[in-house]
Amino acid sequence: MCPFSKPQILGYLQPVDLLHLARTAKSFRKLLMTPNSTFLWKKARVNVPGDIPDCPWDLSEPQYAKLAFVKKHCDVQRYSHVLLTFYNARLPYVVVPN
Repeated sequence: MCPFSKPQILGYLQPVDLLHLARTAKSFRKLLMTPNSTFLWKKARVNVPGDIPDCPWDLSEPQYAKLAFVKKHCDVQRYSHVLLTFYNARLPYVVVPN
């Protein structure tokens, strides 16, 4: 069951806000992580300042939002490896120094 009766108001948020909202309750996750909610993600992407490219064919809208808008931090001094993410291939690679 949707937590409210008009899910279209979610389209006024930005994609990162939808990601955070999907992590707050099972009902939001169920609503936002289905293929039927693609229109909400597309509408939310329009709210981002700048020219954001369309979602690639091999990613879902939530995956694309996470890739484009969630910042990952790597503290090289605290860890023994360096994490390199190849966004063109969308594959994470771990490089371990000798």
